[in-house]
Amino acid sequence: MKISPDFAMREVAGTPIVVPCRAGITDTTLMKLNSTACFLWRILQNGCDCEDTLVSALCDEFEVSTDTAKTDVAAFLQQLRNIGALV
Repeated sequence: MKISPDFAMREVAGTPIVVPCRAGITDTTLMKLNSTACFLWRILQNGCDCEDTLVSALCDEFEVSTDTAKTDVAAFLQQLRNIGALV
């Protein structure tokens, strides 16, 4: 699991957004990131390919329970899959 090279995170008016960035693109899918999603995106960008590592990092950074982190990570990864940003 990794971020597709066809997507990038950009900051627009102070808000992090995942945007498609391939040549000849016709897709206008955008995904606004909150602080949790932005944190997870950066970890994925740095090469993390393990859902358990994302869960652990989320627990450490935001002091949430493991169950909450698992739910949040799974939802975020599914959103990335839905727009084609995760391969």
